Amino acid sequence: MNKRWLLIFMMGTFGDACSVDENATGDGGTDASSDGTTDAVADASKDSSNDVVVTCDAGKSCGAPSDCPATPTVCIARDCTNGCCGTTFTAVGAPCTEDGGVVCDGTGHCVACNQKTDCIGAATCTTAACNNNDCTFNPDPVGTACTNDAGGKVCDGTGLCVTCNQASDCTGAATCTTAGCSNNNCTFNPDPVGTACVNDAGGKVCDGTGQCVACNQGSDCPTPTTVCMTAMCSNNNCAANNTATGTSCNEDGGHFCDGIGSCVQCNSTQDCLLVYDAGTCVNSKCM
Repeated sequence: MNKRWLLIFMMGTFGDACSVDENATGDGGTDASSDGTTDAVADASKDSSNDVVVTCDAGKSCGAPSDCPATPTVCIARDCTNGCCGTTFTAVGAPCTEDGGVVCDGTGHCVACNQKTDCIGAATCTTAACNNNDCTFNPDPVGTACTNDAGGKVCDGTGLCVTCNQASDCTGAATCTTAGCSNNNCTFNPDPVGTACVNDAGGKVCDGTGQCVACNQGSDCPTPTTVCMTAMCSNNNCAANNTATGTSCNEDGGHFCDGIGSCVQCNSTQDCLLVYDAGTCVNSKCM
């Protein structure tokens, strides 16, 4: 039946329900059915199948970590996983500055250290250590070599670089001095009088003031080759002193010292009579 006549029939049957524009017949009816029903269902089907609704249990949804709230420390990083904001721990050793720390510990905290190499600024005679993420600087053992502008050479065991801890730490003692260590400072004390020594000036004994000299007394000097001379020390230099005239001797055929260092037969006729029972002394010889 023609649709127009059907509508007239229905109007005649149910009364005046609505008015219909003729232009709404034919293709318009088909389009209305197609656009109003088929397209709407298709759109609904498309929306429900392609759009994913994300629900985050505790937090904000995101498309990238930058969409997420800032963290209180660089040791905790923003994270966006499956469209939801979260956090991850920054790697151990990453640099940071919060709370006086310098490195991340891998559990979200900025700490002073994870290992001793994180601790910088150890003073001379101390060694860095890391304990419970805190830096400590422990004194080096006594005698550890060191250097400073004050002439320090060895560690004293309390964290200081000093000149010495014992006499053996002190070097460069001059001849006739002995090194010592007093209050971590080197001292060079004179050796006792008579201590043997050698120098280019002919020194053989220490004088007690730190000098190496030829002698302090006659016994330090070489013995003369004649009894008519005796060794003596004058102003730390060796010399020979003539034995008194008439001193008995027995050298080179002589019997008496002449007072000038020689052993002769006589110094007077009396010497000839004493030795030979006769003769006269002429030029230190009995005639």
